[in-house]
Amino acid sequence: MKDLVGGMMKCFGGPNLADYFPILKFIDPQGITKQTKFYFEKMFAIFDGIIDEKLKSRGEIEKNDLLEALIDINQRDEAELTRKDIKHLLLMYKISRTINDFGSL
Repeated sequence: MKDLVGGMMKCFGGPNLADYFPILKFIDPQGITKQTKFYFEKMFAIFDGIIDEKLKSRGEIEKNDLLEALIDINQRDEAELTRKDIKHLLLMYKISRTINDFGSL
């Protein structure tokens, strides 16, 4: 998973010709949009698997972690968070953790 986050950070942090020449945005000459989409889809697939696994094991083992809390909020009657929201929050959490790990080296 660190490789995926590292790839995302490379896409976000690297120079993009389309930033300087907006007409190139639609052409995507460096393939940054395509690469970014690939990394996001892979991360969201991993998160879907983790969420599914957590939902299957609910009730067997009580764990009070971030994902458990987010699923609890999702399964309330009001449903303030959707599954998509949970995946995006997990993505932001993972990216911020990775940045902190790199910063502490």
